[in-house]
Amino acid sequence: MSYKQLQKEMYINRIKYKASMSEIATVLLLYLFVFQGTLIDWIPIVGYLDELYALAAVPLTMYWIWLKGGVISVSKQSLRLTLCYMVFILIGFLGSVIYQFQPINYAVIDLLLNVKFPLAILTTVWLTVFRITEWRNELVRKNVKGIIIFLMILLVVDLAFGLSDGDVRYGFTSIDLIYHGTTYLAGVCVYLFGILLLNHENRCLPYVCILFVLMLATTRSKAIVSGVIWLFCYFWIIKKKKHIKIFHMAIGGLAGVFLAWQQIYYYYIQLAGHSARSVLTLTAVEIAKDYFPVGTGYGTFANYVSGINYSPVYYLYDLHNHGEIGVNARKFLSDTFWPMILAQNGLFGTIFFLLFLLQLLIIIDKMHHYDIRLYAVCLGSFAYLLISSMAESAFVHPSSIPVAITLGFALSSYKDSWRKNK
Repeated sequence: MSYKQLQKEMYINRIKYKASMSEIATVLLLYLFVFQGTLIDWIPIVGYLDELYALAAVPLTMYWIWLKGGVISVSKQSLRLTLCYMVFILIGFLGSVIYQFQPINYAVIDLLLNVKFPLAILTTVWLTVFRITEWRNELVRKNVKGIIIFLMILLVVDLAFGLSDGDVRYGFTSIDLIYHGTTYLAGVCVYLFGILLLNHENRCLPYVCILFVLMLATTRSKAIVSGVIWLFCYFWIIKKKKHIKIFHMAIGGLAGVFLAWQQIYYYYIQLAGHSARSVLTLTAVEIAKDYFPVGTGYGTFANYVSGINYSPVYYLYDLHNHGEIGVNARKFLSDTFWPMILAQNGLFGTIFFLLFLLQLLIIIDKMHHYDIRLYAVCLGSFAYLLISSMAESAFVHPSSIPVAITLGFALSSYKDSWRKNK
């Protein structure tokens, strides 16, 4: 064998080794995020997995800049996306500095929670670029299917022996299996939906149906509506290779409202001014007016941190005696997402956050020209986050990070496809 042939053989072996290691790393991440909510009972540090994963974007970005000798090129799409979120974050920081409702340490904690979602997307992009992870491969496909079957077995056992003691919705008991709440199970199903469809093959249908059944089992309106959207993404986009138009989105939105109407009526009409969701929403509008245009700053309203060090803002708006969000309750402070954005980042911050989402949607819409599976996965994930934002902390919730992973991989893969077809 000549020296050149030997070099070529060694190069091929390195590529194969790197590919196999990336597959193993990807499967490890898959299991960690799928079972994070359960592992936390035995390994408490796993509870910080989403934060650690998101923060990994910082050293990875610095490493990329170093590789490029300090000179990097950024697409206009990525630049607009980044600027919108940076301005959103800066506005909330200004509110914290101006009004100082919370000590700086609590404000910083909440700020970090607010940047967790975009940083997790960025981490996934870098891990894909550096070939540390690869979400499209046979090993991932087999393990995703294995996990789905495992969850289905747990569901059958649960139904057979009546193990769940959750809330009764639509005449059925909510099931969360091995997770601490149906929100986590729904998030896991969305994550598995995304990875399954990224690795789509003709024999995916049974697994798609199982995931839909699991989402139905939660009896949560957001999960059921999201499940319907994922079925639509599978049959309409992937199987028929169709593009979603504004008309389809409007129909989907109306269908979502219809399916979730019972919950909407209950929280926002029947219990208007009493339920945590309606009170937080109405008060957020008042706060946005009173603290125009930057809001009250981080850790002050409608989130987890505002309950750790009970925010003075709740006293200012006479919410400290409320049965669900009062100082002695603190149960449903993060029962919805948008009041947090409107109150803490003000009207201007809300506008820039919406512009960030709009820019992300524009990028997703362009994906159908290059890869229909990426388009379907991103659309389904994006829709889930929007729907869940009405009933939970959504973009800052731990279950949003696995969704960010699928979005990050899709965005990095879309960039490669765009360059090849340019």
